[in-house]
Amino acid sequence: MALLIWHAALGWPTSIGIGVILLSWVLLFGSATVKAYGKTVEENKTLKLNQRPPLDAPNLKVNWGGVIVGQIFLSDDGIWISSVSPASSSAAKLPYLSLRLQVSNPHIDGKKVGAAKDVSARVEFTYNTGIPGWIAAPTAWLNEEVGKLTIDLDYTKELIVAVRTGKQWNMVTNVRRSNGLPPNTTAMEFHDAPWHDATLKVSVMHDGEAKTQEYDWNDIDETIIPRIRPVTLLS
Repeated sequence: MALLIWHAALGWPTSIGIGVILLSWVLLFGSATVKAYGKTVEENKTLKLNQRPPLDAPNLKVNWGGVIVGQIFLSDDGIWISSVSPASSSAAKLPYLSLRLQVSNPHIDGKKVGAAKDVSARVEFTYNTGIPGWIAAPTAWLNEEVGKLTIDLDYTKELIVAVRTGKQWNMVTNVRRSNGLPPNTTAMEFHDAPWHDATLKVSVMHDGEAKTQEYDWNDIDETIIPRIRPVTLLS
Protein backbone atom coordinates (compact mmCIF):
# COMPACT_ATOMS: atom_id res chain seq x y z
CA MET A 1 0.00 0.00 0.00
CA ALA A 2 2.86 2.36 0.85
CA LEU A 3 4.40 1.68 -2.54
CA LEU A 4 1.09 2.45 -4.25
CA ILE A 5 0.79 5.75 -2.40
CA TRP A 6 4.40 6.58 -3.26
CA HIS A 7 3.80 5.84 -6.92
CA ALA A 8 0.61 7.96 -6.84
CA ALA A 9 2.53 10.84 -5.29
CA LEU A 10 4.96 10.73 -8.16
CA GLY A 11 2.02 10.98 -10.52
CA TRP A 12 2.41 7.45 -11.92
CA PRO A 13 -0.71 5.63 -12.96
CA THR A 14 -1.70 3.07 -10.38
CA SER A 15 -1.62 0.27 -13.01
CA ILE A 16 2.03 1.06 -13.82
CA GLY A 17 2.93 0.91 -10.11
CA ILE A 18 1.27 -2.42 -9.72
CA GLY A 19 3.08 -3.67 -12.84
CA VAL A 20 6.43 -2.62 -11.42
CA ILE A 21 5.72 -4.46 -8.17
CA LEU A 22 4.65 -7.62 -9.99
CA LEU A 23 7.73 -7.48 -12.21
CA SER A 24 9.96 -7.15 -9.15
CA TRP A 25 8.30 -10.18 -7.55
CA VAL A 26 8.77 -12.23 -10.75
CA LEU A 27 12.43 -11.29 -10.99
CA LEU A 28 13.01 -12.02 -7.30
CA PHE A 29 10.99 -15.19 -6.78
CA GLY A 30 11.13 -16.47 -10.36
CA SER A 31 14.94 -16.58 -10.27
CA ALA A 32 14.85 -18.55 -7.04
CA THR A 33 12.31 -20.94 -8.54
CA VAL A 34 14.46 -21.55 -11.62
CA LYS A 35 17.50 -22.23 -9.46
CA ALA A 36 15.53 -24.59 -7.25
CA TYR A 37 14.13 -26.37 -10.32
CA GLY A 38 17.59 -26.70 -11.85
CA LYS A 39 18.94 -28.13 -8.62
CA THR A 40 16.07 -30.61 -8.49
CA VAL A 41 16.77 -31.73 -12.07
CA GLU A 42 20.45 -32.30 -11.30
CA GLU A 43 19.61 -34.17 -8.12
CA ASN A 44 17.21 -36.39 -10.06
CA LYS A 45 19.91 -37.12 -12.66
CA THR A 46 22.37 -38.08 -9.94
CA LEU A 47 19.74 -40.24 -8.25
CA LYS A 48 18.98 -42.06 -11.50
CA LEU A 49 22.69 -42.69 -12.13
CA ASN A 50 23.10 -44.10 -8.66
CA GLN A 51 20.02 -46.28 -9.10
CA ARG A 52 21.23 -47.86 -12.35
CA PRO A 53 21.46 -51.63 -11.97
CA PRO A 54 25.08 -52.86 -11.70
CA LEU A 55 26.58 -54.77 -14.60
CA ASP A 56 26.35 -58.53 -14.32
CA ALA A 57 29.59 -59.70 -12.69
CA PRO A 58 31.60 -62.48 -14.35
CA ASN A 59 32.36 -65.80 -12.66
CA LEU A 60 36.00 -66.25 -13.59
CA LYS A 61 37.44 -69.66 -12.69
CA VAL A 62 40.92 -71.13 -13.20
CA ASN A 63 41.47 -74.90 -13.19
CA TRP A 64 44.72 -74.67 -11.24
CA GLY A 65 44.99 -78.41 -10.69
CA GLY A 66 44.46 -79.41 -14.30
CA VAL A 67 47.65 -78.53 -16.17
CA ILE A 68 47.18 -79.55 -19.81
CA VAL A 69 50.12 -81.08 -21.68
CA GLY A 70 49.78 -81.07 -25.45
CA GLN A 71 51.18 -80.21 -28.83
CA ILE A 72 50.54 -76.77 -30.34
CA PHE A 73 51.84 -74.75 -33.30
CA LEU A 74 52.79 -71.13 -33.92
CA SER A 75 51.06 -69.98 -37.12
CA ASP A 76 52.72 -67.75 -39.71
CA ASP A 77 50.65 -64.80 -38.44
CA GLY A 78 51.89 -65.34 -34.88
CA ILE A 79 48.93 -67.06 -33.21
CA TRP A 80 49.19 -70.26 -31.18
CA ILE A 81 46.93 -72.94 -32.63
CA SER A 82 46.19 -76.61 -31.88
CA SER A 83 46.42 -77.82 -35.50
CA VAL A 84 48.09 -76.63 -38.68
CA SER A 85 46.96 -76.58 -42.30
CA PRO A 86 48.94 -78.23 -45.13
CA ALA A 87 49.39 -74.81 -46.76
CA SER A 88 51.34 -73.45 -43.78
CA SER A 89 55.06 -72.84 -43.95
CA SER A 90 57.53 -75.39 -42.69
CA ALA A 91 58.23 -73.19 -39.66
CA ALA A 92 54.53 -73.10 -38.78
CA LYS A 93 54.41 -76.91 -38.96
CA LEU A 94 57.04 -77.21 -36.23
CA PRO A 95 55.27 -78.65 -33.16
CA TYR A 96 55.78 -77.27 -29.66
CA LEU A 97 55.05 -79.22 -26.52
CA SER A 98 53.01 -76.95 -24.24
CA LEU A 99 51.80 -76.60 -20.67
CA ARG A 100 48.43 -74.85 -20.45
CA LEU A 101 45.77 -73.88 -17.92
CA GLN A 102 42.04 -73.50 -18.56
CA VAL A 103 40.30 -70.25 -17.59
CA SER A 104 36.50 -70.28 -17.80
CA ASN A 105 33.45 -68.15 -17.09
CA PRO A 106 30.74 -70.67 -16.12
CA HIS A 107 27.10 -69.83 -15.46
CA ILE A 108 25.56 -69.85 -11.99
CA ASP A 109 22.06 -71.29 -11.64
CA GLY A 110 19.55 -68.58 -10.75
CA LYS A 111 22.03 -65.73 -11.19
CA LYS A 112 23.01 -63.51 -14.11
CA VAL A 113 26.66 -63.75 -15.10
CA GLY A 114 28.34 -61.25 -17.41
CA ALA A 115 31.33 -61.49 -19.71
CA ALA A 116 34.81 -61.28 -18.20
CA LYS A 117 36.55 -58.49 -20.11
CA ASP A 118 40.21 -57.52 -20.32
CA VAL A 119 41.45 -60.81 -18.88
CA SER A 120 45.22 -61.25 -18.96
CA ALA A 121 47.78 -63.60 -17.43
CA ARG A 122 51.28 -63.40 -15.98
CA VAL A 123 53.83 -66.20 -15.60
CA GLU A 124 57.00 -65.80 -13.54
CA PHE A 125 59.75 -67.93 -12.05
CA THR A 126 61.88 -67.60 -8.94
CA TYR A 127 64.95 -69.81 -8.65
CA ASN A 128 65.36 -71.88 -5.49
CA THR A 129 68.27 -69.56 -4.63
CA GLY A 130 65.77 -66.69 -4.35
CA ILE A 131 66.94 -65.03 -7.55
CA PRO A 132 64.01 -63.91 -9.75
CA GLY A 133 63.77 -65.40 -13.22
CA TRP A 134 62.03 -64.21 -16.36
CA ILE A 135 58.49 -62.83 -16.37
CA ALA A 136 55.99 -63.28 -19.19
CA ALA A 137 53.29 -60.61 -19.08
CA PRO A 138 50.93 -60.65 -20.74
CA THR A 139 51.42 -64.29 -21.50
CA ALA A 140 50.13 -65.85 -24.69
CA TRP A 141 46.83 -67.72 -25.06
CA LEU A 142 45.83 -70.53 -27.37
CA ASN A 143 43.88 -69.33 -30.46
CA GLU A 144 44.10 -65.68 -29.39
CA GLU A 145 45.74 -62.80 -31.25
CA VAL A 146 46.51 -60.57 -28.25
CA GLY A 147 47.35 -61.08 -24.58
CA LYS A 148 44.21 -59.41 -23.23
CA LEU A 149 40.86 -60.95 -24.05
CA THR A 150 37.17 -61.36 -23.22
CA ILE A 151 35.74 -64.62 -21.88
CA ASP A 152 32.01 -64.79 -22.54
CA LEU A 153 29.52 -66.72 -20.45
CA ASP A 154 30.16 -70.51 -20.50
CA TYR A 155 33.32 -70.12 -22.60
CA THR A 156 36.76 -71.49 -21.74
CA LYS A 157 40.16 -70.15 -22.83
CA GLU A 158 43.61 -71.68 -22.39
CA LEU A 159 46.61 -69.67 -21.24
CA ILE A 160 50.05 -70.92 -22.21
CA VAL A 161 52.30 -71.44 -19.19
CA ALA A 162 55.32 -72.65 -21.16
CA VAL A 163 56.34 -74.27 -24.45
CA ARG A 164 59.28 -76.49 -25.28
CA THR A 165 61.47 -75.90 -28.33
CA GLY A 166 63.95 -78.71 -28.64
CA LYS A 167 65.23 -79.41 -25.13
CA GLN A 168 64.47 -76.00 -23.62
CA TRP A 169 61.22 -74.94 -21.93
CA ASN A 170 60.27 -71.30 -22.54
CA MET A 171 57.71 -68.89 -21.21
CA VAL A 172 56.02 -66.75 -23.88
CA THR A 173 55.09 -63.07 -23.79
CA ASN A 174 52.63 -61.76 -26.38
CA VAL A 175 53.83 -58.25 -27.28
CA ARG A 176 51.26 -57.70 -30.04
CA ARG A 177 49.44 -54.40 -29.63
CA SER A 178 45.72 -53.79 -30.05
CA ASN A 179 46.30 -52.52 -33.60
CA GLY A 180 47.48 -56.02 -34.60
CA LEU A 181 51.18 -55.20 -34.84
CA PRO A 182 53.49 -56.97 -35.18
CA PRO A 183 51.39 -59.21 -37.46
CA ASN A 184 53.70 -62.24 -37.43
CA THR A 185 55.63 -64.57 -35.15
CA THR A 186 57.79 -61.72 -33.79
CA ALA A 187 54.79 -60.88 -31.57
CA MET A 188 55.87 -63.82 -29.38
CA GLU A 189 58.89 -63.32 -27.14
CA PHE A 190 60.52 -66.43 -25.68
CA HIS A 191 62.42 -66.55 -22.36
CA ASP A 192 64.09 -69.56 -20.80
CA ALA A 193 62.38 -71.37 -17.97
CA PRO A 194 64.66 -72.75 -15.22
CA TRP A 195 66.50 -76.02 -15.81
CA HIS A 196 66.35 -76.97 -12.14
CA ASP A 197 64.26 -76.40 -9.02
CA ALA A 198 62.25 -73.19 -8.98
CA THR A 199 58.91 -71.71 -8.00
CA LEU A 200 56.45 -71.09 -10.82
CA LYS A 201 53.85 -68.39 -10.18
CA VAL A 202 50.83 -67.98 -12.47
CA SER A 203 48.43 -65.05 -12.12
CA VAL A 204 45.18 -64.37 -13.98
CA MET A 205 44.18 -60.70 -13.85
CA HIS A 206 40.76 -59.16 -14.30
CA ASP A 207 39.17 -55.89 -13.17
CA GLY A 208 42.13 -54.89 -11.00
CA GLU A 209 42.23 -58.22 -9.14
CA ALA A 210 44.51 -61.23 -9.55
CA LYS A 211 43.98 -64.94 -8.96
CA THR A 212 47.39 -66.46 -8.25
CA GLN A 213 48.73 -69.98 -7.86
CA GLU A 214 52.28 -71.09 -7.05
CA TYR A 215 53.82 -74.39 -8.17
CA ASP A 216 57.03 -76.26 -7.44
CA TRP A 217 58.88 -76.57 -10.76
CA ASN A 218 61.48 -79.26 -11.32
CA ASP A 219 62.98 -79.80 -14.77
CA ILE A 220 65.68 -82.36 -13.98
CA ASP A 221 65.10 -84.55 -17.03
CA GLU A 222 65.03 -82.90 -20.43
CA THR A 223 63.34 -85.91 -22.01
CA ILE A 224 60.09 -85.52 -20.05
CA ILE A 225 57.83 -82.70 -18.92
CA PRO A 226 58.80 -80.85 -15.72
CA ARG A 227 57.35 -82.01 -12.44
CA ILE A 228 54.82 -79.36 -11.48
CA ARG A 229 53.15 -79.55 -8.09
CA PRO A 230 50.85 -76.87 -6.63
CA VAL A 231 52.29 -75.39 -3.44
CA THR A 232 48.80 -74.85 -2.00
CA LEU A 233 45.98 -75.61 -4.40
CA LEU A 234 43.48 -72.78 -4.67
CA SER A 235 39.81 -73.19 -5.52
